[in-house]
Amino acid sequence: QTKQLAQELIGRGIETKVVTFGETSSEAIVEGVPVRFVDGSPRRGLGQKVTKNWGVYRELCQVMTKFQPTVVHQQTAIANLALYTGLASRRCGIPSLLKYSSDPAAPMREGLQQAAAEAPTQRNLLQRLSRERLIRQQRFLFSQYNCVWATTPAFQTRLVEELRVPAKKVFLFPNCIDLSSFEQVADARTGSDSPQSHSPQRQRVILTVSQLKPWKKTDLCIQAVAQLQDLPVKLRIVGDGPSDYVDHLRELARQAGVTDRVEFLGAIDPRAIQHQYAQADLFVLASTYEAFGIVLVEAMAAGVPLVASRVGGIPAVVSDAGMLVPP
Repeated sequence: QTKQLAQELIGRGIETKVVTFGETSSEAIVEGVPVRFVDGSPRRGLGQKVTKNWGVYRELCQVMTKFQPTVVHQQTAIANLALYTGLASRRCGIPSLLKYSSDPAAPMREGLQQAAAEAPTQRNLLQRLSRERLIRQQRFLFSQYNCVWATTPAFQTRLVEELRVPAKKVFLFPNCIDLSSFEQVADARTGSDSPQSHSPQRQRVILTVSQLKPWKKTDLCIQAVAQLQDLPVKLRIVGDGPSDYVDHLRELARQAGVTDRVEFLGAIDPRAIQHQYAQADLFVLASTYEAFGIVLVEAMAAGVPLVASRVGGIPAVVSDAGMLVPP
């Protein structure tokens, strides 16, 4: 999305520069887009991390001072880069916009729930303290920006009511997604009328596309396939995540006896992802949290029936175009 946005702006004659993390500080032209990579290499220990963060902040200030942008657009509220960008923009006196399409607290919230489950007696206190800390952190983050782009009504409401962002700073607009390649898939699916495509014996493909993180509940999809032994279905998983969690999912499939019915395809080039929708009979997103769900829009545009959890921004995205179920 960042690349497409930058290319579109450049095509309209608007000078644009993208700043993101890299292994070292460097400059490059990536598919026609000028990119500045700031050093995002891993650090060990508090001292090294503080030094790195200070270096990133100073580098952002230097880029803004030299480039002199009319506006700074931060593409995601997740990761420390969002905070440093807001601070640097304010330091340089440049109007700034933050896109709120993913909850920065989602990973922390998942860890909190796991810790509470392991220590039930501490659950209430732990949840209250952690929730308050997360809310304060997010309030500070959003206070650094002049304007916040909410991608769903649920996020717009949360920004104003829970995170106390002034309503005049928030505007609602969906994610920008190029759907042309997915619409071509839908046209091809509509025109396909081969006898094999309707054969009861043909193995149906259930597709899920997401990061492999605990709150995405890919494990639930694997368990579901294990309960459908009498149906000709297989689960195709597109996406990647921490190696230990991916290993956990593979072991879960092995224990459930469905290794031959669960495919792990890993990460796929976004330019080729439409081919997976073309082969799918059903799309599933079983997340316990989802801010927007771009993959749901892709599935709908590709004409794939879908089932998703009734959580977060999903109901606003899907409406009555799919089956929504309790997480």
